[in-house]
Amino acid sequence: MGPTEPLLTCEQPEQAAPILAVAEALLDQRFLVGRHAADHGGHGWEADRARQLMATYLERADPVVGYLAVVLEQEAGLRFSGRRSFPYRFHLATRPPGVPLAGDVALDPAPPVGAVLYATMRRWQLLLGRDGDDHDEFVGILHPALLVGHRHGLAQGLRHIVGLIDTGQIFDVSAAASAATTLLRAAAVTRDDAELFDEILGEPPEDGIGLLVYGADLFDERFQQPVARSSSRVTPLLEGLLSDAWRRVAAVRTASDAGEWWCALTGLPTYLRFVTSVFLWTLASPSQAVEAALHQLEELSADVFAITVAMELDSMEGVIGYETDVIEAIAQRTGDPAAAERRFRRERMLVPPALLDAPLDPKWRIPDTRPANLFAYLADESDTAFLRSPFGRTSGEGRLESMRRPTLEQRTAEVRRTLEAADSLHQSRTPEAVALLRDLLNAYPWCAPAYRILAQALWRTGDQDEAMDLLVKALTLRPDRHRTWAELADFLGEMGHEWAAGVAQRVAHHLNRSPT
Repeated sequence: MGPTEPLLTCEQPEQAAPILAVAEALLDQRFLVGRHAADHGGHGWEADRARQLMATYLERADPVVGYLAVVLEQEAGLRFSGRRSFPYRFHLATRPPGVPLAGDVALDPAPPVGAVLYATMRRWQLLLGRDGDDHDEFVGILHPALLVGHRHGLAQGLRHIVGLIDTGQIFDVSAAASAATTLLRAAAVTRDDAELFDEILGEPPEDGIGLLVYGADLFDERFQQPVARSSSRVTPLLEGLLSDAWRRVAAVRTASDAGEWWCALTGLPTYLRFVTSVFLWTLASPSQAVEAALHQLEELSADVFAITVAMELDSMEGVIGYETDVIEAIAQRTGDPAAAERRFRRERMLVPPALLDAPLDPKWRIPDTRPANLFAYLADESDTAFLRSPFGRTSGEGRLESMRRPTLEQRTAEVRRTLEAADSLHQSRTPEAVALLRDLLNAYPWCAPAYRILAQALWRTGDQDEAMDLLVKALTLRPDRHRTWAELADFLGEMGHEWAAGVAQRVAHHLNRSPT
């Protein structure tokens, strides 16, 4: 997977680059939290934990994200870059003037960033407060897809649903699959988009009740019939969904580092369940080849869910143990261990081969900050600072370490002793402090205070680029720390970026007064 295009920009992007990097990382984290919640939202007691994760995120991180967006909109002209797709949808009460009720920032007039973040936050809050009824979510997915489809075609309406899944804006994948199925069944009985959107549905009203009920015609029995195997309108769209599913599986298997692997894994079960459901609900009689492909997707979806549970129970050692158990089960059925391993690697493997190598590449041992809070959730801990790297090997044993061993009390004491020692050294004996902190981050890769102190030490040595990168990591992990924002303001000011320094200082001032 190549680097993604920036989602955000502003009037002075070069000067604001560190602040934009924090904002981008926090948005990526928001997407990741939503995808994780959807992955676990349909699994009984796991659904309660998924909802709790969403609630915790809304309480701890989202206020900072929202405030940063407002500050940058006011002072820097923060806006969507238009270079990266991001689907949005509003309620009538939250829609800003002059923008569609639903759209994509890469295709349509882009609403203010803060308005989009507020609207998605409100939808999350409504999901958390709702008890079991998925009809509202179905309508809240289908209706925006139809509005987008009217402007850009049915295929883009379908992609809007996929985009909502990818950005963590959908909790109930069944509602998303039902909406997509409705689109595809309507496509099957219309000759083209013009007939569907112009002749049958007509022009969407500008506002009011008529806009809210736009698309109700599709609930007529004519548009609710399963589709034959071959349809010139539907088949290419289904094939595109299936190809995309395999592309996502390949991205998991070929990930180049731990953060990329976990981010590709998170959301994969939701998308695979989405594709499987859309095929089964759309087609009257899937072919044997399609049924075989869907069965494999179902197995992979179950594997990903098992991997996250294994991670929760015993870090990466449990994940690799699960993968080994699958190989052994295939070997018992076939009687050929070598063939079983080849089949597993071809069909079921979800752990990149690099993770099985010893010694492990450092870029796997110290993952990036994006999945840190999810790992804290899996480990039932509130602070990422005391989580050990799940990708390092215990010296002399060859085992992958656990995030939670030794005990939290022992890990907390180890981290605090090292931080206190490094803090006392970093002004007078900088090299020693730097060595201490790098060793600490090798074991505890999501320790925000370590990144902050290391940034201060490196800044004094003149390594401004790495120091700034480290401070951005510290803020991504703990965006609510006003002192870190103040230090970012100092760094920016010393670099001559007075405007950006003022923005960072305002955020620091707000957080210092805020109860969050």
